[in-house]
Amino acid sequence: MRWFVLGIVWIFALPLFSQKKALIDSLQKELEKHPKPDSIRLQILIELGWQYRNSNINKAFEYNRDAVYLANELKNEAILARIFNHRGVLYRNISDFPEAEKKFYEALHIAEKYQNLQEIAYANNNLGDLLRLTGNTAESIKFMQKAQEIFKKLKDKRGEAYTYIRLSEAFQKLGDLEKAEEMAQKCLVLRQDLGNQQDLGAALNRVGDVLAIREKYNEALEYYRKALNIAINQNDATAKVSSLQDIGKVFIRTQRYKEAEKPLMEALEIAKNFQSKEQESNIYEFLSELYEKQNNIDKAYFYYKKRQALRDTIFSNQRMLQIDQMRVRFDLQQKESENQILKEKLQKEQIIRILGLVFSFVVLLGGIWIFLNNRKINKINYQLAEKNNEIKNTLKELEEANRQIVAQNKEIEVRNQEIELKNQDFIQSIGYALVIQEAMLPSKAMLDRLLGEYFVIWEPKDIVSGDFYWIAEKEDLLIIAVGDCTGHGVPGALMSSLGVNALNVVVHERGIIQPAEILEQMHQETLIRLHKEVNQLIDGMELGVLVIHRGKNMMYYAGAGIPLYYVQEYQLHVLEANKSSVGSNFRGSEPFSEHKIYLEYPTYFYMASDGFKDQFGGKQNKKFGSKQFKSLLKEFSFLPVEQQKDLLSKNLYLWKKEANEAQTDDITLIGFRYNPIKHFSGASSYENHYQTN
Repeated sequence: MRWFVLGIVWIFALPLFSQKKALIDSLQKELEKHPKPDSIRLQILIELGWQYRNSNINKAFEYNRDAVYLANELKNEAILARIFNHRGVLYRNISDFPEAEKKFYEALHIAEKYQNLQEIAYANNNLGDLLRLTGNTAESIKFMQKAQEIFKKLKDKRGEAYTYIRLSEAFQKLGDLEKAEEMAQKCLVLRQDLGNQQDLGAALNRVGDVLAIREKYNEALEYYRKALNIAINQNDATAKVSSLQDIGKVFIRTQRYKEAEKPLMEALEIAKNFQSKEQESNIYEFLSELYEKQNNIDKAYFYYKKRQALRDTIFSNQRMLQIDQMRVRFDLQQKESENQILKEKLQKEQIIRILGLVFSFVVLLGGIWIFLNNRKINKINYQLAEKNNEIKNTLKELEEANRQIVAQNKEIEVRNQEIELKNQDFIQSIGYALVIQEAMLPSKAMLDRLLGEYFVIWEPKDIVSGDFYWIAEKEDLLIIAVGDCTGHGVPGALMSSLGVNALNVVVHERGIIQPAEILEQMHQETLIRLHKEVNQLIDGMELGVLVIHRGKNMMYYAGAGIPLYYVQEYQLHVLEANKSSVGSNFRGSEPFSEHKIYLEYPTYFYMASDGFKDQFGGKQNKKFGSKQFKSLLKEFSFLPVEQQKDLLSKNLYLWKKEANEAQTDDITLIGFRYNPIKHFSGASSYENHYQTN
């Protein structure tokens, strides 16, 4: 019946569609045609769950779960071996290895009970693969070899070939590359006989992978090219990208750098067209490695940045998917646990009632035998009737319990849909939050007008940032601020929004323009806005405020945790900041220090959060550090600002890459040139704020 149903589905699907989506659509149409709970609907549910395993894990779980319910309703326990094998694969795909192992053993137990050799073989192979993934490789081989013996006995060449490819991976993990190649070659021979081109391409790639690890690069290239030809003939874009990527990788390993570029670029174009972001990200990594080997740091850095940007997108989507999967898994486990408890309770009650009934029946029979009394016989009959009514009531209770279980399952489906919608809203909200945060920062036009020669490096650790920069003009005064709020991501972004709004109030509405007083007002404003009490532990934000009196060529600076760096005549100077933070209830009564300097020469100013200095990397995987940071500022200060920005960014990139470290914190660095020759020296209506001491 199973193969008959699948044959019907394929007859409908293959003439109309050539891809997996077409098969799924065809199966769903067949499911609509069979609404009654019968064996045909059961087979379609099983196949739908299997086809969705790599594209939509939630739907895969949903159809697999429905198949379990229908199999139980039809009292078809034997088919649960196949369903539980599938369920184990789903749990394995979301890395829930304990649940996967549990389902594979359940499948094995049922298959052995009904002597279903094919499912016994698949369960053993699945358990072996699971042991390989969890590090118990030697033990995994025993299960795979047992599966292989059964497949040979059944003359199931497809199953046997699948076992060979898994054995090849296991022996590779153990370091026995000769055995790994032997298993891969046996898989290849079987799949050549079977003639399935897609499976044959995978076998060719497996042989190529082992040969590449054994540094037999020319032989590996031959297998990769054969796999590529199959992918081209089958119009399989994913397989084509994999083969081209492998060919490019071999060229890099053999230092044939010019030949490596073409297949990698072709793979990149296909991956982009088919929106295969995971493959696109891997290709960027190979291109970055290729150009780094050729000492082309610009291109290596370019493709590294492309990969990082794409990985952030993939990570965000995977994180949402993982959250969704965990919630679905939790709901499934919770409901299944509740249903199991309810069933066990009802079964126990039913057993107790039946035992009571049997006992009563025996007692009554004894009474009949002893007393031979018609009256008591009638009484016994009456009592039996009552017990029968109790049994009927029990059956009704069981039916009601089953209806409740069905209702609970529907409730889970509704919750899953709600979770999916909420996750979509959350992802959109984070995107909108970034747009809003960028809108709160100074525009490029404003920075061009007020600073002229400048650069800005603003790199959030996550999608949104806890760092911000701010600029304002008050007649002859130019006011620049850089802030680093506690935390990063969404909490940090909320604090940075508070900081920008508070600066606008303090400077624009209250007219405060002295740096130290701005910090003091910001401190009070932050405490008020956060409603902070003495016993609350919130660190607030680090903030640096620079004021330049362009009419008098005077500079004033005050910092809370953020120092000011400036270069005059190729000498780097540092104006240290107070160690206390703005908005922190740990701050004492000490006022913020204010520095004043006359700007006689052209000067480069640099203001930065601690993200650059605190970035881990280098050969010893330590922080970049203040000393190295100041050295770079001094070294690059004689260059145009765009070159300064590019060199600082590249140094940071190389520092992270050397230790393969991700970004540690939000990073903000703003640098600009102030030339006193370009400004007049006249009186200002704000002079009364800055009297010469």
